[in-house]
Amino acid sequence: MGKREPKRARRFVIGALAVVGVLVALAAAVPLVISPAVVKSRIVDQIAYWTGREFTFRGEPQISLYPYLTVRLNDAKLSNPEGMGDEPFIAVDTMTAKLEILPLFLGRLEFARFRLSNPRINLRTDADGRGNWIMAEGVIGSQMSKGDKEGATDEVDPPSPLADVRLGRMAIRDGIISYTDGRTGRKEELSKVVASFDWTRTSQMAAGDGSFIWRGEPVEFNGSVDAPLDL
Repeated sequence: MGKREPKRARRFVIGALAVVGVLVALAAAVPLVISPAVVKSRIVDQIAYWTGREFTFRGEPQISLYPYLTVRLNDAKLSNPEGMGDEPFIAVDTMTAKLEILPLFLGRLEFARFRLSNPRINLRTDADGRGNWIMAEGVIGSQMSKGDKEGATDEVDPPSPLADVRLGRMAIRDGIISYTDGRTGRKEELSKVVASFDWTRTSQMAAGDGSFIWRGEPVEFNGSVDAPLDL
């Protein structure tokens, strides 16, 4: 009995030292993985990979590690597709995102939730009726072209992009959504847009609620969409 106690003690010490070693290694890697330069590169590359469009923002990302990993971007813009003018598809004064930490060590972004403050979403159709909201390229474009033919766990080669786009909970505060029909010149605008959505990943249902002003009248909404990208 007496001989077993030292062995157990040694195993406990070795196990504890191993855990400490892993934690120290992670702590040493955090400044490299979560540095502003690395986060900026990952965000720009990942959103371009998802959408097939240029994503920019002003300055460096502002990073907070407490109480959770948060990244704040100023003056963020997602470009329109070619031939839709120089105006951005989406322009946001401030985008604040809560990121999952472990996926960053694997080189990818996963949002737990994010908030768009004062976003301006510019929807338009050209003279041929083509909408600028159609993502023809990138992972989302690939997913839209496949529609319901694949599921998130399908075994295909190359791997389905369905599992790659994780969004989380989205919130919009004081937004503007405008629509311009390039065929008729008709214009519409929703102002004071406030909305919250749960859209864990692009292959899943989106549900949410909110309100906006349309033609001077307040409108409230709530509901869900089974296939948001198809819509």
